[in-house]
Amino acid sequence: VHDYTRSLLSAIPVPHPRVEKKRQRILYDKDAHRYGENEHPEMREVGPGHYVMMSDAEWVAWQKR
Repeated sequence: VHDYTRSLLSAIPVPHPRVEKKRQRILYDKDAHRYGENEHPEMREVGPGHYVMMSDAEWVAWQKR
Protein backbone atom coordinates (compact mmCIF):
# COMPACT_ATOMS: atom_id res chain seq x y z
CA VAL A 1 0.00 0.00 0.00
CA HIS A 2 2.71 2.49 0.96
CA ASP A 3 4.91 3.94 -1.80
CA TYR A 4 8.11 3.22 0.15
CA THR A 5 7.22 -0.46 0.55
CA ARG A 6 6.29 -0.75 -3.14
CA SER A 7 9.67 0.79 -3.99
CA LEU A 8 11.51 -1.72 -1.79
CA LEU A 9 9.63 -4.66 -3.28
CA SER A 10 10.35 -3.49 -6.82
CA ALA A 11 14.10 -3.55 -6.04
CA ILE A 12 14.16 -7.31 -5.43
CA PRO A 13 16.14 -8.93 -8.26
CA VAL A 14 14.38 -11.38 -10.58
CA PRO A 15 16.44 -14.51 -11.40
CA HIS A 16 15.44 -14.55 -15.08
CA PRO A 17 17.88 -12.32 -17.07
CA ARG A 18 15.40 -11.12 -19.72
CA VAL A 19 12.71 -10.34 -17.14
CA GLU A 20 15.25 -8.61 -14.89
CA LYS A 21 16.42 -6.41 -17.75
CA LYS A 22 12.88 -5.25 -18.63
CA ARG A 23 11.31 -4.88 -15.18
CA GLN A 24 10.22 -1.47 -13.94
CA ARG A 25 11.49 -0.25 -10.62
CA ILE A 26 9.34 2.09 -8.55
CA LEU A 27 11.20 5.10 -7.22
CA TYR A 28 10.16 6.45 -3.84
CA ASP A 29 9.67 10.21 -3.61
CA LYS A 30 9.86 11.20 0.06
CA ASP A 31 8.67 14.70 -0.84
CA ALA A 32 5.29 13.26 -1.85
CA HIS A 33 4.44 13.10 1.86
CA ARG A 34 4.50 16.70 2.96
CA TYR A 35 2.42 16.77 6.10
CA GLY A 36 1.07 20.07 7.35
CA GLU A 37 1.35 21.27 10.94
CA ASN A 38 -2.10 19.90 11.76
CA GLU A 39 -1.55 16.54 10.07
CA HIS A 40 -0.26 13.77 12.29
CA PRO A 41 0.25 10.45 10.49
CA GLU A 42 -0.62 7.37 12.48
CA MET A 43 -0.60 3.62 11.97
CA ARG A 44 -3.81 2.42 10.28
CA GLU A 45 -4.87 -1.16 9.70
CA VAL A 46 -5.39 -1.59 5.95
CA GLY A 47 -5.76 -5.36 6.13
CA PRO A 48 -5.73 -8.05 8.81
CA GLY A 49 -2.49 -7.42 10.70
CA HIS A 50 -1.21 -5.04 7.97
CA TYR A 51 -0.57 -1.52 9.21
CA VAL A 52 0.53 1.56 7.25
CA MET A 53 1.58 4.98 8.55
CA MET A 54 -0.72 7.57 6.93
CA SER A 55 -2.45 10.87 7.55
CA ASP A 56 -6.21 11.40 7.65
CA ALA A 57 -6.19 12.65 4.03
CA GLU A 58 -4.17 9.63 2.86
CA TRP A 59 -6.52 7.32 4.76
CA VAL A 60 -9.58 8.82 3.04
CA ALA A 61 -7.89 8.57 -0.38
CA TRP A 62 -6.89 4.95 0.30
CA GLN A 63 -10.45 4.00 1.29
CA LYS A 64 -11.76 5.39 -2.02
CA ARG A 65 -9.50 3.04 -4.05
